[in-house]
Amino acid sequence: MVGIIYYGYSDLPYARFFFLTLTTVLGTISMITTWNPKFKSAEWRPYRAAIFVAFGLSALCPIGYGFARFEFQEAVRRCGFWYVLMEGVGYISGALLYALRIPERFSPGKFDIFGHSHQFFHVLVVISAFSHFKGLVQSYTYSHIRSTLTNTL
Repeated sequence: MVGIIYYGYSDLPYARFFFLTLTTVLGTISMITTWNPKFKSAEWRPYRAAIFVAFGLSALCPIGYGFARFEFQEAVRRCGFWYVLMEGVGYISGALLYALRIPERFSPGKFDIFGHSHQFFHVLVVISAFSHFKGLVQSYTYSHIRSTLTNTL
């Protein structure tokens, strides 16, 4: 979200600073959770998944602010909303599949090599990353178009 926040709020420095700080803090918590051996155990798996879901849902803060501050279409273009929405759905779906151990919980041993929840999680992360990239490109493009129009008027 850093790039999308940077370009989406390039003309609003205080909002940009606030949302970049929020993203940095929550990203750091997610990183610590990933690296801390305590969270690698099976009993902490749901908590680790919840932290990743919370980090993903934090994207709603700058997007919600955009919808409150601007008209719908303006907010959609500023933040690449539809791409960010697809990104969020992918990340959350992957985290839920991983935390709930779907599908291997229903057929133990059958999905040990292919079709494991962790594999689905990673596929969804890659798809979500591509969706994020598309949203970033939209935000970047709109920021530069907006900047060009403002400077020529």
